Amino acid sequence: MLILRLQTPDDTEFAYAKLEGHAASAEWQQGTWAQISKMKGNQAVVLLIPSADVLLTRTLLVTSNNRQLKQALPYALEENLVGEVEDQHFVWQAENDSLLAVAVIDRNRLKAWMQTLKQQKLRAKAILPDIFALPWVGTMPTVWQKDGQAWVRTGAYSGFSCPAISLPLLVDSLFEAEDQAPTIQLYTDQAADWQQRLTVISEPQPNRLLQSSLQAGMALNLLNGYQDESMSNFKRNWRRWKVAASLALFCAAVWGGIQGMDIWRMAQQVQAAEQQNLALFQEVFPAIKDIQPDAIRSRVKSELTLLERASSPETDKMSLLPYLTMVGKVFQQEQGLKVTEIRARDGRLSVVFETADLKAIERIGQGLTKLIGREVGVKSTQANNIVRGEVTLDAGGENT
Repeated sequence: MLILRLQTPDDTEFAYAKLEGHAASAEWQQGTWAQISKMKGNQAVVLLIPSADVLLTRTLLVTSNNRQLKQALPYALEENLVGEVEDQHFVWQAENDSLLAVAVIDRNRLKAWMQTLKQQKLRAKAILPDIFALPWVGTMPTVWQKDGQAWVRTGAYSGFSCPAISLPLLVDSLFEAEDQAPTIQLYTDQAADWQQRLTVISEPQPNRLLQSSLQAGMALNLLNGYQDESMSNFKRNWRRWKVAASLALFCAAVWGGIQGMDIWRMAQQVQAAEQQNLALFQEVFPAIKDIQPDAIRSRVKSELTLLERASSPETDKMSLLPYLTMVGKVFQQEQGLKVTEIRARDGRLSVVFETADLKAIERIGQGLTKLIGREVGVKSTQANNIVRGEVTLDAGGENT
């Protein structure tokens, strides 16, 4: 099995490992597409992509029916998504009767990674977030920190990546307040004071990939359930069924004309039922105004999902991670910027920073607005040629 770890679809040099036969581990090496072309043969290919491209989360859904899960899951996670629900690809794995581990990726981003392999005449057996390259031992988190970036694996199907400056806050959030001796397995290229608060076990082989670590996350293979136009049965079989489909459409048109009056009467009944549904909805949710009849079903699901999420500490704990990662990306583009405080409380993330460049305030606000998809303001004050700024992001959608 050949494992490739890329940072962007345009990478020409990257890390790779080759797990041969029943080997328990393999050493990471640096290579190019030319080298991969010579050794690929008929081997299965696994592509590891940046974890920042993938949302890993958990949600509670009480159903074992795959069709119902596929329909309900996007609404259950809608508040966590940056883009439109229809543009996302969802993969899930049941952890118990009602708790699901979920991976979400933008469809266009997944297509870009698949196109990279296609250009190299490779077909992936699996595409996974690169945190699944980290070892997973029992219930102990594994942390890698290198070149200002950090990767954290918190379970067989969970974890995240973030800028190294955010690591102290996020690692603390992995443990309960009553934990007397929080322990992590750590590989780092830079010692820091926050590591003294924990029991640290050094990662013994950071340059090796364990087959068991990779296999543990295979259930969240991003290719599971994926279909694009070239894979569609409709497109493949359209020519063969074109005449039959045309005849079926003609018959449907004739039937529609004959049944026109019945349809009109049914439409009147539907309209009356919609008015009754609107009246019932207003009784149950009096604070919601201007609801349309065709949106009642999805809005009720959304309100019920919000109530479930409000009672789920696991979901609340992870809801700020996408915003923190976005803040880190924007801050990394500014020279001389210093983060002085990070606060996360009651679903609200606040980051305080200092900079000598007044124009940085405007650039940061524009960058976050572009990433999040809604207006983000940055508060600022100036004293002694130093600008002090604060950006606050609310998981509920209100940003100041």
